[in-house]
Amino acid sequence: MIANILKYFKSSPEPEPSADDSIIILEEHYGVEEITQDFDSLQVAQLENYQIESKGDEDEEQYGTTFNNAINFKTSNDIKTLRFNSNLLDIDTETYEYKISQFYWPVLNKYQSTKVEVPKSWYDIDDKLKEIDDEISKLKVVVLPPTRDELKQINDLFNRSDNDIIKKQFTIDLSVRDLKTLQNKRWLNDNVIDYYLSLICKNHPEYFCWTTHFFTTLQSKGYDGIKRWGKRKKLNIFEKKLIFIPININSSHWALTIINNDTKTIEYYDSLNLRGNMPVLKTVQSYMIGEKDRLNAQVDINDWQLISKASPQQLNGFDCGVFTCICAKYLSRNLDLSYSQGDMANLRNRMILEILDDELTG
Repeated sequence: MIANILKYFKSSPEPEPSADDSIIILEEHYGVEEITQDFDSLQVAQLENYQIESKGDEDEEQYGTTFNNAINFKTSNDIKTLRFNSNLLDIDTETYEYKISQFYWPVLNKYQSTKVEVPKSWYDIDDKLKEIDDEISKLKVVVLPPTRDELKQINDLFNRSDNDIIKKQFTIDLSVRDLKTLQNKRWLNDNVIDYYLSLICKNHPEYFCWTTHFFTTLQSKGYDGIKRWGKRKKLNIFEKKLIFIPININSSHWALTIINNDTKTIEYYDSLNLRGNMPVLKTVQSYMIGEKDRLNAQVDINDWQLISKASPQQLNGFDCGVFTCICAKYLSRNLDLSYSQGDMANLRNRMILEILDDELTG
């Protein structure tokens, strides 16, 4: 994992600087909800005269250092990267670690991280940057753009009548009109989301997905409104590894909740909200309590954790459905959520092709 690149800083005094060293320090946090509250508003970290320039709230905690150089602080959802400019003063590695830790340790110490040893040797900053970038690129799932033939296949599809039924599966008649909602800058409709989540679960009996109408009904009518849904499907949710529940928020936004029986957690993923949504989690918890009673299952739902997970964030008002579907796909494959807003156009095309081929890729 990329997290293995993480370097803890030392806090013991070290000798005065000598001349000739540069170092890159990269830190990554996965599954840490609070990290964004400390870091997201720090768009520029200026290490000079014990000050950090903050573009966030005035009362945000500040951390200082005596080291008079600047770094670029870049946030990218669940990955936080500190990259030091190549024109840093040359100093020996141990002294540098000690001095920079005066700025960094107060936050780093709050969160669980992994540490590895960095050899006490001399680094050229550009070489080190390239080495780390190469390692990241190997681990990141690459979203390939469609080939010329694939683009022709998509264009031929959209030239057909909107009423043509392209797929009949999962009790869904998927039309050209439905698939056109996967064109850029369009909201995905219920049929596409339902079909894609069903495709994720198709060859995985350990997974189950509820439809886009499930949570809305549960929220408006309570457990009694969906009590027979599981019974009709002969479903025991406690025998599944993952249960995917698409969440419709005010008929204008899609998010995702996952019931994870392995970790005994109910997890919430939202591409427009890093703070979480406890009412949604509580509603899903009430569903599980109802199912426990219906099935007479020997589980204590009150012991389960309700967790709002950090996930990639959208930068517009129309990609939420794609983020929701791709989040479910990556989690079903135990992949890091390494996609971003910049991948959305390719992901939309990839979803069309996966539906046409009746098979997920990547």
